[in-house]
Amino acid sequence: MNEFQFHGDLFKFRSCILERLAAGGYCWPDHFGSVDLVHDLYGLEVAGVAQETDAIEIESLLRSQFPDWQFVRISYDDHESEPGWKIRITREAEKTPTESWEGARTRDSILRHVWKQLTKRIW
Repeated sequence: MNEFQFHGDLFKFRSCILERLAAGGYCWPDHFGSVDLVHDLYGLEVAGVAQETDAIEIESLLRSQFPDWQFVRISYDDHESEPGWKIRITREAEKTPTESWEGARTRDSILRHVWKQLTKRIW
């Protein structure tokens, strides 16, 4: 298990992202549930995004704000206390598979999930 790391400057980045989200028309809790710090990988995570289109736009916003942070993950999780899309951007790569989100879906499984939901409504 990794030792806990603390990066106080992430709080400044979190405030900046909250301002950028608000400027882009994204309001808490209507459009997202939280903006969390990812200390161990030096990054941020926007969670509880209800709409896929919002998640994609938020991903773009994060990438433009932090162009040097190369590790981005977007996933959908309906088993968490904050169900919805999660967008994580970090400076450091995840080191082992056990550090990944348990139960989170990759883009391929997200598409399968969306397809199932759409076909349920049609049939």
